[in-house]
Parts: sequence; C-alpha cells; structure tokens
Amino acid sequence: MNPQRVLKAKIGELLIERDLISQKQLDIALEEQKEKGGYISQHLISLGFVSEINIAECLASQYGFAYLPLARY
Repeated sequence: MNPQRVLKAKIGELLIERDLISQKQLDIALEEQKEKGGYISQHLISLGFVSEINIAECLASQYGFAYLPLARY
C-alpha cells in the first residue's frame, strides 16, 4: 500500500491565513523560487518575511501534527 500525502493547503496559503505574510510577499518569494529553485520556505526565510519557527509551526499544522519545540527538553 502506498501512503499518499494529502495536504489541506499549501505552506504559502497557511502563512497568509495566519497573517504572517501578504500575497505580495508570497508572489515575490515564488518569483525568486522560479529563478533560483529550491523550496518556497527557504526563500520566505531568506527574504526575511518569516522565521524558521513560523515555517515549522505551519508545516506541523499542514500535516496535522502538534508543534513541539524541543529546545526545553
């Protein structure tokens, strides 16, 4: 049996829904991704639009997992 990845929303959409980025910021990051390749999250972080923690929280939400920072453990 092949497990399939079912996503409710794309990471950019989740970041917009959470008011972490604007549509214009997402468009800028998507354009940079088109030119340079890589993951959209890498470009959003390198452009200073979001933090790694913002991405981690959204990815956890995207896959239906609780976000648990391990720094305190």
